[in-house]
Amino acid sequence: MNILYHPGKANVVADALSRLSMGSLVHLPCVKQEIVRDVHKLASLGVQFFEAEDGRVIVQNTTESSLVALVKEKQYDDPIFLQYREGIREHRITAFNIAEDGTLRCQDPKGNWDVHTPLIEFAYNNSYHSRIGMAPFEALHGRRCRSPIGWFEVGEIQILGPNLIHQAVEKIKLIKEQLKTAQSRQKSYAVVHRRDIEFQVDD
Repeated sequence: MNILYHPGKANVVADALSRLSMGSLVHLPCVKQEIVRDVHKLASLGVQFFEAEDGRVIVQNTTESSLVALVKEKQYDDPIFLQYREGIREHRITAFNIAEDGTLRCQDPKGNWDVHTPLIEFAYNNSYHSRIGMAPFEALHGRRCRSPIGWFEVGEIQILGPNLIHQAVEKIKLIKEQLKTAQSRQKSYAVVHRRDIEFQVDD
């Protein structure tokens, strides 16, 4: 026999089990009487039993976390939540709604990826990185990728202008300096923490 546990389902079998008379257990053997008593106790605690089509017994129990009960209790005492409740009743606040059990619940904004994706991409691409002095996207993808030998083609300098070329060269120098500083910092750390190791013949 397999027992499956499914929390949060409706109480269907508990009603049938509550109608079970304890006096009808007299004709059952002792072991079966204990099982029926246990099932009856579980049913009185809100545990439900269902028989699946393949003969398995499904056990369902509805439980509530003590944290949920604490949150519900605090919502009735908090002055901010009391203001929210008044605003919801007066239809001034639409970000929350009052659930069937009386608790405040935040509504799903039902956002659209077409709206959110450009904003996220903008925030990512424009985040300033202090070590390299620019956004990572700008350092990696902001300029056209060319080899250092043919960085600018003939005639392109007049189109782009000397300021843009100068800015690109300065940013490259800045990145190289920052990388060199980081490498020297790692090298000096390794030199300070270095120790000589001596080995013996039998080691």
